[in-house]
Parts: sequence; C-alpha cells; structure tokens
Amino acid sequence: MEPSDSDIEQQMLGAQPEHWQLLWSAVDDLLDEQPSPWETRMTNADGSLCMPYAVYSDAVMRVQQGLFLVNSLVKFDWPKWEGVRNYQDGRALAGAPVADACRMLTAITRCERHRDGTIGRALDDGRFQAAVLCLRRWYDDTADLRDRHVSAPSGRSRLSRWIGNLRTR
Repeated sequence: MEPSDSDIEQQMLGAQPEHWQLLWSAVDDLLDEQPSPWETRMTNADGSLCMPYAVYSDAVMRVQQGLFLVNSLVKFDWPKWEGVRNYQDGRALAGAPVADACRMLTAITRCERHRDGTIGRALDDGRFQAAVLCLRRWYDDTADLRDRHVSAPSGRSRLSRWIGNLRTR
C-alpha cells in the first residue's frame, strides 16, 4: 500500500532535531555551491578509461544523508509515480505538498542507483533544490507540531512517556 501524504508527514515528525540541523546545514552549503556541483568522469585517477559516472560534491552527499536521517525518503512505487511527469522542473514543485516533495526526492535518489547523473540533472533543472526548499517550508511551518512528536530519549518511547504521565495524575 502506498503511503498517504499524512503518513509521510507523520514519519518525518519524529525525526531528531539534530538530524534536521545536519540536513539544513548541508542544504545551505549546496545552495551556496550553485551552479550545480557535479560532473561526469570517464577516467580513473590513474588516467585509465572507465564507464562514465557522476561525481557529486560533499554537500550533495550530505543532503542525501540528511534526507534519509529525517525520514523524508519514502517507500513507494517511484518508477510508476505520475509526479515525475507532473513536476518537470523546479517551478512546478514550488506549491507542491511536502509529501510530493518527499516522493520527488525519493524518486531522484532511487533513480540515481540505476542511472548515473539523475541527481545532477535534477540539480540542473532545479527540481532537487525546489523539493528540498518545499521540505524546508514544511519544517518551518510545523515547528509546534514537531515539538510534540520529537522522539523520546533513548530507552523511553512516546508510549511509555504517555503511560507514565497517566500514572502521575
């Protein structure tokens, strides 16, 4: 079953604040690097030829890691998702729901595994940056909601905290 928009938002609400900060630091670095920080290489360090492959900046790699840490990469049938065609460039994603931004980021990063340069092309046409900025708007708009869903300290789940609160009443 495909996750609903609400499911996607709920999964991100529990992300640790420090993971969000890692992501936003990487996004700031990525945006400072414009134009898009990637290249295609066809030679190894020793000068020998190889199949072409994409090489991304450290900021791009850190953004990918941050997206994973904040639970914004979702499990869904991304190859069949219509949003890839509906959001052909960054402008189309500007007013998209955050769940669609997460789906787009998932599709881009998963497709990179099968086709080198997918992230680079999404950086070039602005889809990657627009999706991340959509995620940032959601993050800024949901500060109060996130504060209520922050994961419990190690060894103490939200459920056990809730039960503990009932016992103290």
